[in-house]
Amino acid sequence: MKKESYYSLAEEVLTSFLAASSPLDSFLAHFFRKHRFLGATDRRSLAEFLYFVIRQQGALEALCQQTQAPPAPLARLLIVSAVGVREATLENLTPTPEEQRWLTERLLPGSSRLDALQQENCPAWCRTLFEETFGTRWPEEVAALQNPAPVDLRVHPGKITRQEVLRMLSEEGISATLTPYSPWGVRLAPGVRLSAGHLLLRSGQMEIQEEGAQLVSLLLPVSPGATVVDYCAGAGGKTLVLAHRLQNRGVLYAVDVSSQRLERARLRLRRAGASKVRMVDLSQSPQWVEQHQKQGDLVVVDVPCSGTGTWRRNPDAKRRLTPAGLQETCQKQQEILHSASTLVRPGGLLAYITCSLWKTENENQVEHFLRTHSDFVLQEVAPFWQQAFSSPCIAPGPFLFLTPAQHSTNGFFLALFERKVVRSEGFEPTT
Repeated sequence: MKKESYYSLAEEVLTSFLAASSPLDSFLAHFFRKHRFLGATDRRSLAEFLYFVIRQQGALEALCQQTQAPPAPLARLLIVSAVGVREATLENLTPTPEEQRWLTERLLPGSSRLDALQQENCPAWCRTLFEETFGTRWPEEVAALQNPAPVDLRVHPGKITRQEVLRMLSEEGISATLTPYSPWGVRLAPGVRLSAGHLLLRSGQMEIQEEGAQLVSLLLPVSPGATVVDYCAGAGGKTLVLAHRLQNRGVLYAVDVSSQRLERARLRLRRAGASKVRMVDLSQSPQWVEQHQKQGDLVVVDVPCSGTGTWRRNPDAKRRLTPAGLQETCQKQQEILHSASTLVRPGGLLAYITCSLWKTENENQVEHFLRTHSDFVLQEVAPFWQQAFSSPCIAPGPFLFLTPAQHSTNGFFLALFERKVVRSEGFEPTT
């Protein structure tokens, strides 16, 4: 595609997206389905450029204000300024005379100042929450969220090894490395993608799963024969790992309120050969929780959250986040965690997981749960990490807290609770 058409199309897409409420990935997928004349290279290039614009939207808007940009629609200004700071050239942009003057005299000479505006990519009301969590390090964590996230893959240990995957990808000219922490992970080189129809994915030998999610799934204390509940199972990423670790011995429930998400999970489980997972749609069977109280050896609760830990992959999510929405999400987290806790047997474990970087959804929720559930105690994560990976835990403190800046993963938080054993109930604690 010619550059003139490319930028014109980018402006058209961005204008429509800024007026929409859907996530950028689903918006682009819908757009590309309607514009099938675009080849794979054009689609990838256009998507990467638009993701750059959205990641830098706050900084680009601030830059336009500081450099007195000419009057124009927001999408046009974002495209023009993004080209100026990203490509440092006016070639093929076809700017108006006024834009030409602005780019030449004001924007291009100072394009490096975009780095100093990184904090503008974080909504002002969110900065207080980042500062509450990270103190003086908060700008470093916010800056790390502006970088594109790598694509991580997880091998199916019973079907293929990581070394075999690296060899196969290398033969296809695809550069990849082992993930630094997960023993099941492979990381593609920056900018590299695998098509959904790639043999490794289609055969179930590998799944796309970010390294942080892999680590959380592998850390969870699971042994064959256990009864495990994956509450808020979603599309089944963690369910797949839990199913493999149970080795088809024991009981594994995948529970969610969305039949669509559970259907996606069912397809992934079938492809991986995990056929014994019991699917539970709470929207159809709300009585299931009450019927299965105090039966779970491990109950995993990956609650809905702000998703701040995924802003590298979903930079547009910050546009949809509001203080009122966050407050509602925190209330929902408490309700879900309480409901899931009723499924844990005495001596069993409850895992609370978010992909948030904020204390208000992490430590604060742990404190609230312990205040309102005296029959649970907090268990430090470090011993479970040592048992799972035979190495010291990479995150200090009682929780597992991963961040893009410190670990090059998505943001993840994990807290483990154990339900106290009441002797009169006839249960013995497990070791």
